[in-house]
Amino acid sequence: QVKKIDHKHPITIGWSKAKAAENLKETVDLVSYHFYEPMENFKNSHQKLTEKVSKPIVVQEFGLSSYNGLWNPFGADVTEQAKYHKYMQQQFSKSNINFVSWTLYDFPEIPSEVAGSLPWRKKKQTAFGFIDFEGNEKPAFEFIE
Repeated sequence: QVKKIDHKHPITIGWSKAKAAENLKETVDLVSYHFYEPMENFKNSHQKLTEKVSKPIVVQEFGLSSYNGLWNPFGADVTEQAKYHKYMQQQFSKSNINFVSWTLYDFPEIPSEVAGSLPWRKKKQTAFGFIDFEGNEKPAFEFIE
């Protein structure tokens, strides 16, 4: 439907996982997906997708929440978040992979429409940023490229 209106701009859909990104590879102009799995899974996951897709691929979102409070007591902290981003940037650079980081700022509140109403899902979504609520750069900020 979009192509009927706009023939000029490339079209994609941000799938939730690399495996799912294969679904419409014949329909979109470039294939994109989100990566929120453990960083050690990235190389294998991305490689499998590149073997099945001949179009440009973009890692459209990726990141690690630094929230490890009441609703996620064993979650990552800002140091682990920085290690994650450092590793991912190394992979992107080494293999010339297109990407978009998620997200610049932490969010003070997440609408239920975005992540549901369960606090253990919503709270984790608040802390993916490179900059915290007060405007301070988190350690991961060093790895924005």
